Amino acid sequence: MLFDFYYHGGCPDGSTAAFIVQQYSKLKNEVNYVPLYHGVATRIVVAAKDAIFIDYHPGNETLSSALEAYENVYLLDHHKSAFERRWPEGVHALLDDRVAGCELAYPNVDVQHSEHVVTSQGYKHPFDAYVTLPDMKKLHKMAPFVKLMSAGDRFDRKSGLDFVSFRAWFKQFEPTIEGVKDAYAAFTRLGEKEVLKQGKVFNELIMQVAAQSAKSAVIITVVEEAAGKAYEVPLCIATNLISETAVVLGNEYKEAPFVLVATPKKDFVSMGAYVSNGNFDVSALASSLGGGGHRSAAGWQCTFSDLMKMLEKPVAKK
Repeated sequence: MLFDFYYHGGCPDGSTAAFIVQQYSKLKNEVNYVPLYHGVATRIVVAAKDAIFIDYHPGNETLSSALEAYENVYLLDHHKSAFERRWPEGVHALLDDRVAGCELAYPNVDVQHSEHVVTSQGYKHPFDAYVTLPDMKKLHKMAPFVKLMSAGDRFDRKSGLDFVSFRAWFKQFEPTIEGVKDAYAAFTRLGEKEVLKQGKVFNELIMQVAAQSAKSAVIITVVEEAAGKAYEVPLCIATNLISETAVVLGNEYKEAPFVLVATPKKDFVSMGAYVSNGNFDVSALASSLGGGGHRSAAGWQCTFSDLMKMLEKPVAKK
């Protein structure tokens, strides 16, 4: 087997990246797909010659272990926090914040160095040698689906409304490789116009539910110790419709630099920070708290006691 393919599990982007790789005929039966999840220890599964980490960057300790276990370790990412890290020597990295996570699975990526692209010296995309002309024809046919799947991740304002409708429609599918496969089959059967029509209706219903979650928001103080700054921002707890709840909060609290949505998990709380208005960089805040992400959407983990402390002395409740 050629590659152990580590991707962001439970994520539409990461699962779509894996689905794209499944289209490469020369890699059939040559790729072992390994989902990775935030808050769950990264498990190195050595079943292939090389390892690829895509749309997810594990800790340096994990990468160092991978370097010992594999002939080559490739890392493809687009998160802002990935640009700020120092990677162990020997990792073949391609960091490109111009594209969505799933688009990093495409070969022949333009790797010209710029502020938006950082690569290891002599970098070559791991899939360059395996993609055939028929594969490229399949990818071309998939392009409308992938574009809608990735539009929000690329912060494509022109595709913004279509992206929202599409992601609302996609919520009926699991964010797994099989779920993406089923979604693409349905997209092909229904056509883009019908999918977006259904998605618009779904989104209206979803936003009504998200609005109910947002009503529980309280204003808390978040301290960024490294920068010596404190911010008063709205926080609410939501177990689903996370990004939709954040949109509602952003619309209601336009003066806040960012909004927070806390999602309780089994052993920790996932904190998501989102910017709807202004230019605040939440990736820097998230990195200072042990997390990371994009400039306008990032996150980190905290304990349940940390969350309770935040809620003990809220500044106000709207």
